[in-house]
This record gives sequence, C-alpha cells and structure tokens, in this order.
Amino acid sequence: MKPSDVFQLIYVSTARLPLNTVELKALLAGSRVRNEAAGVTGILLYHDSQFMQVVEGREETVRGLYAKIEKDPRHFAITRVWEGHVPTREFPGYAMAFRDESDPTLLGLPGFSTLLNERPSSPRTSEKPTPVAEFIRTFRRVSGIDQ
Repeated sequence: MKPSDVFQLIYVSTARLPLNTVELKALLAGSRVRNEAAGVTGILLYHDSQFMQVVEGREETVRGLYAKIEKDPRHFAITRVWEGHVPTREFPGYAMAFRDESDPTLLGLPGFSTLLNERPSSPRTSEKPTPVAEFIRTFRRVSGIDQ
C-alpha cells in the first residue's frame, strides 16, 4: 500500500450498556483478528460508555467496515467526525485503550494501549497536531480523563 492509499476515519459513539474489563478484552481480541485479516489498523478508545475509534487502511475497506459499525447494535449515536487520506498510518497495529488500572493482566494483553492511563505530553508548538491527536485530546477532555 502506498502512503497515499492510507485512508483514515474517526468516529465517536455511545455504548448501549457499559462494558466491563472482560467484555473489553473480548472486543479487543476479536477486533484484532478481523482487522488484521482486512489490513485495517487503528485504535479504539473507551471510557464511561463512550467510544472513539480511528480506523485506517484502504479507503474501500475502511468505508465497508464503517458501514458495518453503523449497524452494530452495541452502540448508538455513531458520529463520523473526520475522514481523509493521510501520508502514513498513525497506528501500525490495531490497539484498544480503556481505563482500568486495577487489572494488571491488561499490560500483557496484545493490542492493549495505556494511552488513557497516561498523562499526555504537550505537543511541540512548531508542529500542527494531526486530526487524530486533536480528537484524542478532545476525547480525553470531554470524558473527564484529564481533569
């Protein structure tokens, strides 16, 4: 895939029912298998029933996946917030981040990201943040993580 072939889509949604750690682990495991087979990478953030996902890959693949996501009954208020071609993938593997500092088994889980458990570093003032960085910062703020 040429860098210009990388298409990125970001959406937010709300879970119909809150997910516990066991359910989130199962969601991560299944998503990693399906997305790897499809050549899709990205990250799924989850906090207090709120999702934000970045999906990246070939445009037709990402659009097809998003069409399935829109029909998934596990969440509602699915809103596409950004889409477009990017020079490179921002997430070379598929990952998922959710706050659960009480479960030490998460740290060894393939694809688990500690992104929501860490304090964000401040961006260099000379660099314009990417759409993904901007939306992750907004997700952290509106979810109350950075308070």
